[in-house]
Amino acid sequence: MEDAHVIPLDLQTAQSSLEQFKQLIEALPLDQEEDSFIPLSIYRAENAIQAFKKLPLTKTHRKSFIEIMGLSHLENVSSKTLAFFMDSKEEHNLKDLVVNALFSVMGESFPYQIHTENIVLEKRTELGRIDLWVETDEHILVIENKIHHHANDNPFSDYVSHARANNPKDKKLKFILLVIKEPEETPENYIVMTHFDLSKHILKELGQKSLQADQYYLTYLIDYISAIEKFNPHSEYAKMQMDIVNFYRNNREILASIEDEKNKESVYQYYEQKVREIVELLKDQELDCFSDAAEFIKHEDNLSSIGGSLNSNTLHTTQDDYQLEFEIYKSTAYTNLWCRRFKAKYIKKQDSLEFQAFLNNENIPFIEQENHYDVLLLEENESISAEEFVEKAYPIIKKILNKSGVANH
Repeated sequence: MEDAHVIPLDLQTAQSSLEQFKQLIEALPLDQEEDSFIPLSIYRAENAIQAFKKLPLTKTHRKSFIEIMGLSHLENVSSKTLAFFMDSKEEHNLKDLVVNALFSVMGESFPYQIHTENIVLEKRTELGRIDLWVETDEHILVIENKIHHHANDNPFSDYVSHARANNPKDKKLKFILLVIKEPEETPENYIVMTHFDLSKHILKELGQKSLQADQYYLTYLIDYISAIEKFNPHSEYAKMQMDIVNFYRNNREILASIEDEKNKESVYQYYEQKVREIVELLKDQELDCFSDAAEFIKHEDNLSSIGGSLNSNTLHTTQDDYQLEFEIYKSTAYTNLWCRRFKAKYIKKQDSLEFQAFLNNENIPFIEQENHYDVLLLEENESISAEEFVEKAYPIIKKILNKSGVANH
C-alpha cells in the first residue's frame, strides 16, 4: 500500500525498530539454514546509531567529490544529476523519489507512484534551450536550472509557448525556475523553487526510502546535495540536516547490509505467519472470504515498517454491483485492517469517497487517511495478538458484508 506521506530519518524510531528486529531473530527456529539470516548487520547498525547519537556534530567539512572536480560547471552537473534521479526507471532504485520531492515542494502529493516517460536535457525551442524537460504520465515539467547565472536573459515566454505547442496528450504543464537565489521578479507562468528546498524534501523522502536505493548511486545523490548546500546562505538547515548526510556517508556499508534480502526474508516469513494466524481465526468464526492460496504481498516503507499483507477474495455486493476486498496488513510498526470498494478494474478516488459515505451512513468507524483510496478500518500496534485483533476486526468485516449484501462469505 503506497503512501505519499514521508517522514525524515528518526533515530529513536530506528532504534526501536532494531529492537524489534532482534526479537524476531530470537524467535526464529534453531534449525534454520545458517545463511538465511545475518543478525550481525542489525547489531552493527544499532551500534552505529548509538555512536552517532553520542558524537557532537563535527565542525570540519570534508569536500564532496563534485567540489574536488570544481564547481564552475555545477549547473550542467546539476541538470544531469537531476535528470538521472528523476528518471523513475533508472537503476538508482529510488523510483519516483526525486520527482515526488519536487512536487512536494510545490505542495502537491499523489497516492500512487509517478512514472517518468521522457526526459530531455537542453531541449531546443525557437529562441533558446530548456534546461530540463521532464514528462510523466500526467505532467510535463519545464525546468530552468540556475546556479551561477541570472535568469533575466532567458526567453521564458518562448519556453511556455513551446511546451503548449508540444503537448499532444494535453498533460498538465508545470513551469519551474530552480534557483540558488530567488529573482526579483518571477517570470509569468513560472513557479520559483530553490535548490535548498528541493534538497530538503529529497532528504525528507530518503528517511523512508534509502534502504531500497542502490547504495552506489545514493552516495552520488548525497554528494550532490552536499555540494549544493555550500551555496546555502542559511546555515540553520545545514546544521540540522547534515547529520543525516554524514550518517549515510559513514554507514553506507551497514545500510547496504541491512538492505540485503537475506536479512529481510526472515522478517517477511515471520509476519506472513502472523497474518495467516489472523486469517485462520477469522475462518474459525465462519468468515471464509480469504483463500488459503492467497499470496503474501511484501511491503517495505522504511526500516521501521517491514512486513506484508494478505488480500481477501474479490467479493461482489448486491448493492450497486460493487466489488469488495479486505486486506490484513502486519509489519514491524502496525497491524491493520484495510478495505477497498470499486466498480472498474482499478480503484478510483470517487470509489473511495462513495465507500466512506457508505461507512458513515452505516455508522461504521474508519480512520481517515489522506492520499489513500483504500479505507483504513482498524489500526493496532505490532504487538497485538491474533486473538485480540480478530476480536476487533471480525464485527467490522461482518457488518460491512451484511450491509453490502454479500452472500456466501
